[in-house]
Amino acid sequence: MMNTKSKFWTGFFCVFLAGFLIWLVVSGAAALMKNGSASPNSAQQGDVCEFNVIYAKEACTLKRTVNFIPTNKEHFYLVVTENDFVPFLVRETPSWFKKNFSESGVAKSGTVKIKGAVTRYHSYKLTKIIDSINADLSENGLSVSPSLYIDALYKQLGGLRILAGAGIVIVGALMFFGVKSGFLLTRKPALIAVGVAAIGVIGLTVYVLGMY
Repeated sequence: MMNTKSKFWTGFFCVFLAGFLIWLVVSGAAALMKNGSASPNSAQQGDVCEFNVIYAKEACTLKRTVNFIPTNKEHFYLVVTENDFVPFLVRETPSWFKKNFSESGVAKSGTVKIKGAVTRYHSYKLTKIIDSINADLSENGLSVSPSLYIDALYKQLGGLRILAGAGIVIVGALMFFGVKSGFLLTRKPALIAVGVAAIGVIGLTVYVLGMY
């Protein structure tokens, strides 16, 4: 029999977990459904913009850690638009840059279309880097937003949040019913498989939280 204190913390954990799972799924679904083609020059936070660029270079890479353990990296690129040559900061992947741009940063096909959600900076370190970038750009009368960037990974990360939520539910159910029935306790290969799946789900969850 659980005492009152144990019941409280068990209930608290269940409510917290349920809320967390709902947030993963709802925020992921919202990202997948978000669409638009606003101009990056006038787009506000939360808007989706779409534009062509002719040049890009890596602005910075942010390393994320949890208790000094590396969890993921974020790559930001300074891109220049096709028509008015205005610079913007975009979050993308190294494979995207390598596929679409030469080593000097020129678009291989002439122009590269970018579609992303306007997002607020979430890192003090990134803010300081942007200050340094703007200091260099100011010599040519240019600048990027001091508080917003364009996240071209928003749909990809939305899908991963839904996948993480589903993984937590599936692995949690397997562990609960597997232990309750004694199946996992008597079959070592099944226990190892569920354990590996749990580690994978935890890693995915930490990754999507770090990239939020």
